[in-house]
Amino acid sequence: MLKSKSLEASVKNKIYAYWHYENELKDHFYKYLQNLQGALQNGKEINKIKAIISSSNLLKNCPEREAFLLAILVNKFGDPDKKIASKATYHLRQILLNHPNMAHVMILETEKLIFRKNINELAQHYGIGFLSLIAPIAAAKSSQKLIDICFCFFKIKIEKVIK
Repeated sequence: MLKSKSLEASVKNKIYAYWHYENELKDHFYKYLQNLQGALQNGKEINKIKAIISSSNLLKNCPEREAFLLAILVNKFGDPDKKIASKATYHLRQILLNHPNMAHVMILETEKLIFRKNINELAQHYGIGFLSLIAPIAAAKSSQKLIDICFCFFKIKIEKVIK
């Protein structure tokens, strides 16, 4: 489109200006998300709660950096404060109720957390609990994935007991 000789120089310059603005806006948005992640990792309880609310609102209303937002919210299942983990579960559930098509993506992200090496049992507990909240909403394909995760998790837990 811009290689077309029929476009005037002023129109091309406007297009370039919009592109530049969009690029700068995306950079600032990503820096904001990194600050949210920092607040979720190192902040006080009230800051973590506000960051969870902001992250969930962004995930619910804005598809930009969806995978990043989902990952930082799911990672809060491993927070040492049970209140923070519960808050993350609640907000992820609200997102799921608004966007049921995200069920499969949420299942995959939670699966990554549950089977991560050196993850504590409380994080696994919250992850499995969240997966049980997804079950009634999930489609057939997602439900099959949930069953597979549960059986695999059960198998791993049994093997630990036997050893």
